[in-house]
Amino acid sequence: MFYPDLYFGNQHKEVQIIFQGVSKEVPPGIPVEEMNPVPVNITHYDPDDCAVKDQKELPDKRIVRISNEALNQGALLTQAREFN
Repeated sequence: MFYPDLYFGNQHKEVQIIFQGVSKEVPPGIPVEEMNPVPVNITHYDPDDCAVKDQKELPDKRIVRISNEALNQGALLTQAREFN
């Protein structure tokens, strides 16, 4: 069994991955342990990606699209930092 299917069933398309974002309601400065994770469907391939005229624009276009997808699903994308 595909791991995400175990928890999320068939809630995503083949061109999507499920990513744990942070609820957009969580204020800055909250420890990772206290954040409210929100599963979001992130599209790693979109047909519009092929429409870019300059391949240098593609990473920025994808970042904006993926960030907006997460926001529309009530989450923000973040990278947890550990301090030693």
